[in-house]
Order: sequence, then C-alpha cells, then structure tokens
Amino acid sequence: MSGGNYSEDFMNEINKVLIKFPQSKDDVFSCFPFVVALSEALPKAEIFIVVEEGVMPAFSFLPFKIKVFQRPKLKNNLPGTHQFCANLNDIFNIDVYFDLEGSFNSAFMGFNFRAKERVGFEEGWNKYLLTTKYQQMPALDLEARMIYLLEKFLNVSFSDLKIYVRKDSSKPDDKLEALFSAPEAPRFILVMLNDFHSVVKEIELWKQFFDCFENQNFIVYADSHQQAVSEILHKMDSKNKLYMHYGDDFGVLKYLLSKVAGVVTNNLWAEGLSIFYGVDTVTLLEKDKKYPQYFYYRYKPHRVFHDTKTLLNIVDDKAESKTIVDVNHLVDQLHLIFKL
Repeated sequence: MSGGNYSEDFMNEINKVLIKFPQSKDDVFSCFPFVVALSEALPKAEIFIVVEEGVMPAFSFLPFKIKVFQRPKLKNNLPGTHQFCANLNDIFNIDVYFDLEGSFNSAFMGFNFRAKERVGFEEGWNKYLLTTKYQQMPALDLEARMIYLLEKFLNVSFSDLKIYVRKDSSKPDDKLEALFSAPEAPRFILVMLNDFHSVVKEIELWKQFFDCFENQNFIVYADSHQQAVSEILHKMDSKNKLYMHYGDDFGVLKYLLSKVAGVVTNNLWAEGLSIFYGVDTVTLLEKDKKYPQYFYYRYKPHRVFHDTKTLLNIVDDKAESKTIVDVNHLVDQLHLIFKL
C-alpha cells in the first residue's frame, strides 16, 4: 500500500497517532521536525510517543504538550515488547503508527498496539507487519528521511518547514537570576560537557580551551561524566569566572539558554537543543563521522572537527569551512560568533 492515497475523510478521522522514536538519544532532535510537522498537519489528533531509556528528557523542551512513554531496557526484545504493549493501557485505538526506528521489533510494537495503519520503511522482515511501507532512502540523513516518510503518507510537502522554539525566560531561582540582572551583566558562555570518547586527550583539549580566555564568564552544565568535568576545572587557571551546575534541572537549562551569549559543547544532544532554542552554538566533534544536518531547523550549529590531537577546521552555519590553526585561533572565532 502506498501513502498519499487516503481520502480527506480518512485524514479527518485520525484521532490518535503513535510514534516509535529511534533508540539513541542523539537521534531525538533529528526527529523533532517530524513531530512538529505532524502536529501542524493533524492539529486535532492526539499524539503519543514511545521511547527507550535515556531519550525522554528531550521532550521537556517541546513547546506543546505530548504524551511520552518510556520502554524499560529489559523489555527491548520481542516477548518484552508484547508485554509492554499489553500492559500500557493509556495507548489504545491508535489510528496511525509511525515507525521511526525501522526494526522488526518496532514494527512488532505497532502490530501489538493494533494500530489501524502502521507506517515505515521496509527493513527485512518488518515489511510483513507494516501496512504502509516505503523503500529505504539511504542517501538521506535521519531527519530528511523521516520528513520524507510523512510527506509520502500525507501527500503534502514540508519543504518550507523550519522549526525553533521561543526562549523561555522564566526565573528558576534568585541566585541564578542575580548573575544576569546587573545593570551591565557580563556575557556568559554556556559550556555543556557530557560525551567524552577519549577522556585523557579531551581533558587536555578542554583545559587549553578554557586557559585561552581571560576574564570570561562561564557556566558549565554537566549531567554525566562529572569526574572528567571536575578534573578539567581543577586544572584550569583562575583567570576566568566559572559557575558550575551538575544535574538535569531542565527549568534551569531553559533559563540559561535564554540568557547566554552562546553554547560550546561536545555532544549532539546539547547541540540539537541549543539550535532548537536559537542559540549560537559551537560543537567540538570527532572527524570522519556522519552528523545531523538540521535541514528543517531555522538555526544551524558551528562545528569544529578534531582527531583528539589537533583541531582541523570550523564549519559555520552557512556550511563554509575555515581552517583552525590551534585552540587560540578557535577562541578568536568564538569571540566573533558570540559577539563577546
């Protein structure tokens, strides 16, 4: 069965939609354009989402309410999926199930929820459990592939879709507000550090990064790898002002994103969140890997690729590449990007 051939009456009768998100938390922001486009195309439909452990926090930042359910890690197999679906009484009478994960297990989930239409890309045996299926599009990245899936099913175009969320400036606490309330409040850089692939080398890289600044105000936000972050900060010179925040208080994070001059990070989750909020973002990433393109986002990140020994280049939000000589050169570029 091919998408886009449904009657207007069928589309108007879509009351409940269930989406199975990919398993990795790094993929979550690549699928946000799908959720936003779906909510706009079917404004009356109730949307449910099933995610794996560790993926749910990102949905705290969507500008509209949505029901998200987390499947326990122990249920991530066929018998566990059947049990999970049978016991989840909040999800029933699903009109359309979108399988963004693309596995046999995820197709089996839609079958267990007894969704009337089960939509996804063919991947091995899952084609026997999907009612509406399309050939894989390997040339497209995840974000573009998911929008293509929705376009084919609804027979509409989302080529003009560019998502972002308005900054939330609600005040989480007086102590944090005091940092930004002075008559000439300093411009802060928010540094979000989580994913360390080569801890010893990256600690040295980040130490050099901080030491290249003078009289700069930093807020360091970390919800994991706290020992590595503490080691970086311990080795820093004391010529900058530093404010630490450990944990996962998303009210605080929303507030910070509304106030800081820019974000520097080493992970895709923080990158996706920051550009969703329209904050100038610089991400340090390993070279020779595939990364999200954010075609359907209004804002794009600046990326610096490295091999854990040297910085290679910076690709700005217009996809223009500039050679970065060393960390000092990177810091000069940050002053321009963040208007420090």
